[in-house]
Amino acid sequence: MARFSPNAPTYVDSPTGIVTVAGTRFRTTEKLLREFAEPVFDREPLAGLIRQAEVWAQSPITMALWALPVLLLLLPVWAAAVAALALFAIWRVVSPAAPFRAGIAVVNILQKPVLQGLYYVVVLTLLGWAGQTLAVVAGLVGFIGLRFGLVEVLLKPVLAPMLARMYPLPVPDQVLRAVIVRAALRHNIPLPELSRLEESAREAWKIRGKN
Repeated sequence: MARFSPNAPTYVDSPTGIVTVAGTRFRTTEKLLREFAEPVFDREPLAGLIRQAEVWAQSPITMALWALPVLLLLLPVWAAAVAALALFAIWRVVSPAAPFRAGIAVVNILQKPVLQGLYYVVVLTLLGWAGQTLAVVAGLVGFIGLRFGLVEVLLKPVLAPMLARMYPLPVPDQVLRAVIVRAALRHNIPLPELSRLEESAREAWKIRGKN
């Protein structure tokens, strides 16, 4: 059943998990979330928390997108590309552990396609006027690679084992759990049920993975 909130995207809740209209997949279900964290959702709507988790889960792409043009202005093309990839990889590994409201709010603004498009037009135009054709090409390739998930696919074989060792849940679900925990702490809601949520979710996903 689809749910809608003015401050969050529509999402579909199915027996196999929650999927947002932006394509982010959470392997937990609304029923499972409400079973163990309903008091939190009485204070902050589930749709809004899902939106926060989605924004933060996508933050490595956003951070690398905004860093690349500056790096191209300051560094040789090859060094800028390596630095942008390194930033993406490091942020992908560490960010699931530390979502916070101010950071999510900033990333939500930086994710706006219009802002990103204007930013790249301005910086790449400056690089073009300076005769930095290779930097312009690198900027365009980087923009496409990050926006369409090609960088994510490229680095997945390297990052996936690290993420699996560091976090018990897939990245979107790990972020969602952290967002819910922080919301519970803000409202002084006891957390034992949220710990049980992780245990139950892991068991449910193990069973699904065998089917």
